[in-house]
Amino acid sequence: MEPEGIVELKFKDSTQESVLLRNDVKGPHTADQLLAMRQVALHFTDLHDNPAALFNASRIRKIVPWKDARRFFYFRLKRLLLQNETRLRAGIDDTSYFSALMQRKCVTNNVDWSDDKGFINLLEKNPDLIKEITEEALIDKSAKQIQEFFSNRDKSSILLESIKRASSNFTQEQKAEIINAIQFIRNPEQMKESISNPESIED
Repeated sequence: MEPEGIVELKFKDSTQESVLLRNDVKGPHTADQLLAMRQVALHFTDLHDNPAALFNASRIRKIVPWKDARRFFYFRLKRLLLQNETRLRAGIDDTSYFSALMQRKCVTNNVDWSDDKGFINLLEKNPDLIKEITEEALIDKSAKQIQEFFSNRDKSSILLESIKRASSNFTQEQKAEIINAIQFIRNPEQMKESISNPESIED
């Protein structure tokens, strides 16, 4: 709301009269005194709603000069549209989770998360990124479901029995992958060393 509107609502004539009286300005008050009081109120209100004040109060991230406004909002709008399109194509409903996921991707690719143009370039120049995001989201979702199962003793036994039954249809390669995953859980440091130095694996 503009300062004039705020003053009209919050600093009515009766309030101005009481302020003048508190400051030992005896009545009846003249039109000039009331006008001066209104100007002070407008200036005071405007101090709380200008860009510098909003920036200092962490209400806005930065101040955009007028000459750069069109360019800034062009990239800002394009980034938000592209970001939302990517989230929908990846099948992710949780916007907070998607933002956290994209921030990790930005860190991995040395892109500043707050740089709209850099973010746009990251998505447009990496067509496989949506596939990566979709797979990572599925992994996170599956990991959460497994954690929920194991946090409940009854459910954990159901999950283990389900794995046993399903394993009868696994190929040898799939069984080997599961065994490797279990070995990683038991000793992640040793498995990392084995991956980096295959010769260290004992026969």
